[in-house]
Amino acid sequence: MVLENFDVTAERNAAALVAEMQNPKSGNVTGLRISNVLVVGGSITSNFTRGNAGGLIGYTGTRTVVSDCAANAKITAKGARLDADYAGDAGGLIGEMKSDGREIRISNSYSGGQTEKGKYKSTVKTDYNIYGVDSAGGLIGKINGSSNTKIVNSYSTCSVYVADDKSEKITGSAGGLVEENSV
Repeated sequence: MVLENFDVTAERNAAALVAEMQNPKSGNVTGLRISNVLVVGGSITSNFTRGNAGGLIGYTGTRTVVSDCAANAKITAKGARLDADYAGDAGGLIGEMKSDGREIRISNSYSGGQTEKGKYKSTVKTDYNIYGVDSAGGLIGKINGSSNTKIVNSYSTCSVYVADDKSEKITGSAGGLVEENSV
């Protein structure tokens, strides 16, 4: 499936495909599996204080398997900082993942950076591919409880930036593949 040149703006979690997937309390849902999806162009923005933004998934709190997928879009999680631990996480594929021992697997996938004449523009925050207030990662913004997380044959070419949206102070952390990993 190809999702091309569109914009998503949400007041909580935002993504091209799945904004939020919680761990089911009961029922037949046992997890989330996404394969063979390409997101090309456009922008994905979360404006909420604790909102997450990702190319495919904004937030997942359940068993998640992503394979043979790619995203190349402008990703922004820009809500105001609530306190030291709560603000927006942004990732090229997934904004935030919470595993709590459940399987999280990403394979044969990537997030691509947008360049101009082969070079990244990086003079202001709006020039970066991935922008978050708390965490920003080229592939995943934040992994929470990663004891059963596997990333195989996957990569990112995105530029990342993290700072408070209002004060411009750098208050979070940024990483090329995965920014924050709290076990």
